[in-house]
Amino acid sequence: KVEELTGKKYHAGMIGAGYTYNTKIILDALGIKPNYFVGSLADAVAAIKDNRCIGYSRTGGGLCAIDATTMDIMTTTKMKILSFTEEQMKTALKARPGLFYGKEPAGCIKGFYKDHPEIISFVNGLSFYSQNNVSQEHGYQIMKAIVEHYEGIVAALPMSGKINPVNDTIKYGLQTAESVGLPLHAGVVQYLKEIGKDVPAILIPPEYKKL
Repeated sequence: KVEELTGKKYHAGMIGAGYTYNTKIILDALGIKPNYFVGSLADAVAAIKDNRCIGYSRTGGGLCAIDATTMDIMTTTKMKILSFTEEQMKTALKARPGLFYGKEPAGCIKGFYKDHPEIISFVNGLSFYSQNNVSQEHGYQIMKAIVEHYEGIVAALPMSGKINPVNDTIKYGLQTAESVGLPLHAGVVQYLKEIGKDVPAILIPPEYKKL
């Protein structure tokens, strides 16, 4: 379990990487205190293979996929992806706003250990933030352009093809609003309502104006 990392030699990530920063803040918020192994990604791989390090944090390969580094380690070492609980997620997101959490359905990662259970982990969202003094009209036009020309984003970043820019804006927006009280931009609310979406009250900022 994640909490069993306390006192264990564990690689939080490469020095200076965003996910390294996130890992340390998340684990600290949960009261989990590993004995951090410091080194490059190659150092971590070598240390895991020869049992000097129990595991590492790594950006995944997308929904229902694992990255090449983990696949490399798996050629010699049995690996397990640690899952968080719903309560751990809520606690951690308060300490690290801007992240989201998602679920990997049981057995969906092909090539990984057979019949793995559901995995709950953190997600780096394809997210855009602004100050609330950006006009509602500008926010509306930005959201409209993203949704109506989303194929251009997918062409540049294929992994984003698994994201629904409308439904996931509401889904992950709710996570952010519930954890740190950050609503959607007024222009985003306007666009969502225009296309017939039901926008929860917690996502509507005070500056939103119904047109």
